[in-house]
Amino acid sequence: MATSASSLFTALIRAEVRAWNSVETALSRAGNPLTLGRFLVLRTVRDTPACRIQEVASSQGITLGAASRLVDRLHRDGLLTRTRCTHDRRATILTVTDVGLAHLEAAAQIVEAAQKTAFSALSAPQREQLALMLPSVGQSGDPVWRYASASEGVHA
Repeated sequence: MATSASSLFTALIRAEVRAWNSVETALSRAGNPLTLGRFLVLRTVRDTPACRIQEVASSQGITLGAASRLVDRLHRDGLLTRTRCTHDRRATILTVTDVGLAHLEAAAQIVEAAQKTAFSALSAPQREQLALMLPSVGQSGDPVWRYASASEGVHA
């Protein structure tokens, strides 16, 4: 009997929510002030040269408005700075502050440990197979993914 798309979708969403919550719980228990969402945005800003809100939105799969509000809160909390782009005055370049970097560095170890735990029930070949399958699911549901570079895919 074939597994229905509905049951696969439900299982995927439940797994994602449980994995997300396990990382959030690990960060909270460790006393790190970052949520997983904030961690992911700060990591994107740190790792993206001349990062703008568009890159934040794209990396997180959220709208520009949602990314702008998130960046506003991170800026308000002293975790990001905004600097006018010298060659495009309409653009703002984002940079992680020293405080943001300290929180990010501490959170990275917690997140990595929680991620390892989340996938500990899978063998290495199963993790590899999952890493190959997930982008296909995303691409079929969101046409924008079809044009994403290979470096944006899931890596084991």
